[in-house]
Amino acid sequence: MDIYAQTWRPASSTSNMSGTRSRRQSAREVAPAPPAISNNSQWRQAYVASDTGDTSGVHSTSLGLPDDSRFTTSLAMSEDQPLLAVGSGSHETNMFFVQSLDDQLDVKASFASKFPIYSLALHGNLLLAGTDRSTSVLYRVDRARLLGYTDAEEDGPLVRCVGTFKSKAARSVDVAAPGSHAPTRRVACVDFAGDSFLACVGGVVSVWDASHGQQQQPMRVERVSAQPLTRAVWSPHSGANLIAAAGVDGGAAIVDLRRRGRAVAWRVSTAACANDAAWSPLVPYWLATAGEDGAVRVWDLRYTATTPAMTVRHATSAGVPRRVAWSPTHVDLLSVGTSDRAWRLHSLHGSVVAECRAADDVGAVVAACAKGSTYYTLSACGDLFAHRLTPQALSHAAAKRSEGDSVLRMAETAVYARDIRAAADAVLSQPLGSDVATTRALCDLFAAKPRLAAVAAEWALPATVPRAGLTESVVES
Repeated sequence: MDIYAQTWRPASSTSNMSGTRSRRQSAREVAPAPPAISNNSQWRQAYVASDTGDTSGVHSTSLGLPDDSRFTTSLAMSEDQPLLAVGSGSHETNMFFVQSLDDQLDVKASFASKFPIYSLALHGNLLLAGTDRSTSVLYRVDRARLLGYTDAEEDGPLVRCVGTFKSKAARSVDVAAPGSHAPTRRVACVDFAGDSFLACVGGVVSVWDASHGQQQQPMRVERVSAQPLTRAVWSPHSGANLIAAAGVDGGAAIVDLRRRGRAVAWRVSTAACANDAAWSPLVPYWLATAGEDGAVRVWDLRYTATTPAMTVRHATSAGVPRRVAWSPTHVDLLSVGTSDRAWRLHSLHGSVVAECRAADDVGAVVAACAKGSTYYTLSACGDLFAHRLTPQALSHAAAKRSEGDSVLRMAETAVYARDIRAAADAVLSQPLGSDVATTRALCDLFAAKPRLAAVAAEWALPATVPRAGLTESVVES
């Protein structure tokens, strides 16, 4: 499957055309020129983003992607480079690469693949795209040339197809059975876990090995649900072992590939469709799902109860949560993109830390991801936003243990906002002999700050599989 570079051209102006109404006017009257159609698309011709201001401590930057079809579907983020990949359902230019530096978004290149793109995953120099033909296409991306780190005149394509992987799809039918969704051949989601990747078609998750090149058969095929899945994602804490899946039937399941036979080790069901699922990057047994009923549920995988550990719901929003993304730096922050083009950052303590618009035009949020203190959202009409949190926004979300001591509260706020200099200044500004209790409490606060490496080791999942009897009892419940 080859792709080719395509230069995006703006729509041609029609200001020199005369309308019917102008021809009917008398010769003495001067016919007004019709409006230029190209002016309606000028906002999409800007390849460099425009700032949208600083709202409640969040600095947002927007970029209108040059997608003529206005049918963007997916977003993938590089882990070690300032690079974003955007997919579109268009049959023409449907793959965009965006560089994100500080408060600027810049389109570096755009390409056209043979089929529309409905899901993307980026891992190192490998880009995986899911199409509507039950096929996943693996590309190799020259990121150094794409980002301008090396000579752009070198030979070879920037993006090269290295393999295609065909997943088994259900037979298409004209009319679905009552209570069932129509089968689809669309690859709803793809995701990398090292050299392995998954592709989801309908209710089936297929696992492949990208290091072996093009394969005819997947390494593992698991039917998770009889209804189509909306999201399937690897756990970042267990390598290529655990997969979280959510579907239109409202169910969420955990697939453990270390088990023989049926690999579904945990399942829960809700009344509303689950639009998305996301693992917590800091707590390995927390899973968040976005429901069509307006609720974002956080599940504790250590228990099999049908009640979620926490439920996040906006009191006045009429939009439905479409995408969720955890904060990679704060364990209690969860971002939500909704169908009414809004992006919100929720605290699990019950407050909304930040709220911004996520689209310049109508369109739901179709993708969300986070890196550091920056959150990226993509709308269905081609609007890419970068929301960067400032210490001001994080200071409002800090959980404070002290009620009366202003110095201790200031230090707690600074530590939560990762402003260690301000926290140290607050501690050192107090004489040691003036308030021994406060100084001791501040020293205890710094001693108790989390060490991510140690915490991750303590929370790591066991390497061995639990006993069969215990595991089967969990599945039955």
